[in-house]
Amino acid sequence: MVGDDLTRLWEAHDLCKSEDAIFAASGVCDGYLPGAILGDVTTTTFSEVIDVQSGTVRRIETTRNL
Repeated sequence: MVGDDLTRLWEAHDLCKSEDAIFAASGVCDGYLPGAILGDVTTTTFSEVIDVQSGTVRRIETTRNL
């Protein structure tokens, strides 16, 4: 899919041709989403879920006990 062009900025229509799709992502390192935060007794992760058809965007912050 990427081929030799590692600098290409992919648009939504390049990655998903359907109008009835759900996109989900979780941050691993800082970037578009914050990366995972490892505390002494908890871990916090950040996720985003997009419903393409309705345009609903949800950002989710989850903290779990270790």
